[in-house]
Amino acid sequence: MCTVVSQDRTMERLVSQPQWAHLRPLLEFRGKIIEVTRSVESRLLRPDGTPGRLSLETRRKLLEELLFLQSTLGMTLISDEEVSFIQQLWEDERYQDYSPRYTTDERNHFKGLTFKP
Repeated sequence: MCTVVSQDRTMERLVSQPQWAHLRPLLEFRGKIIEVTRSVESRLLRPDGTPGRLSLETRRKLLEELLFLQSTLGMTLISDEEVSFIQQLWEDERYQDYSPRYTTDERNHFKGLTFKP
C-alpha cells in the first residue's frame, strides 16, 4: 500500500466494479492510514519537539483494525508470522520512546532483523 499519493485511483476504479465492490473496506482502510499517519497526535515527539515515528498505541490500533478487516473480508492481509514478528519488536523496551538508553550498535541490531515467513 503506497501512501505517497493521497488518492488511489486504480483501487477506486476497481472497487467501483460490482465484482470487486467487496474490497471497498481496503480502500477505506488506506484512507484511515493516511489520515492517522499525517496526524501529529499519533506520533511521538522527538527530543527536539518535532513529530517522530508513530506511537506504539497508534501502531497497535492500526494492527487491530487490519486484523479486524482481515477477518471481515475473509482473506489474508497479514500472516500470523508477520503479526508475531511485529509484536516481538514492540516488546523490546528500546522501542518504546526516544530515550537514549541504547548504543548505536544496539540500534543497528534492529536494522539487521529480517522477517522470514
